[in-house]
Amino acid sequence: MRRSHQWLAAASVAGVVLAAFAWRAVEHAREEARWGTLQTYCLECHNSVERTGELSFEDFSAESVPQHAEVFERVVMKLRGRLMPPPGAPEPGQEEVDALIAWLERSICLRTLLDPTARPQVS
Repeated sequence: MRRSHQWLAAASVAGVVLAAFAWRAVEHAREEARWGTLQTYCLECHNSVERTGELSFEDFSAESVPQHAEVFERVVMKLRGRLMPPPGAPEPGQEEVDALIAWLERSICLRTLLDPTARPQVS
């Protein structure tokens, strides 16, 4: 009887580990999709050559958003205010914008959770 409990415990742990890996894979795919939205609609102006607003998204990656919370707080403000993309430029649908904002905010909050002293300074 004791051996079956050990097996059941090991199987449970393995299941949790597999679920965590699967969740991370799904989350990574979502991050890449959101980052793709940013690249599709923002990179034409915010690249290393144009540097419109003195900002190039080529300097960042999906994984670097939490470390650059102050930059992405400004991005969220521009997106919420529908100031970006500028008038006349191709723009994503509202659902895509909302998903991008939600992902950016979660990423920024992750930084705060990991380092409570790292509060973004919005200017």
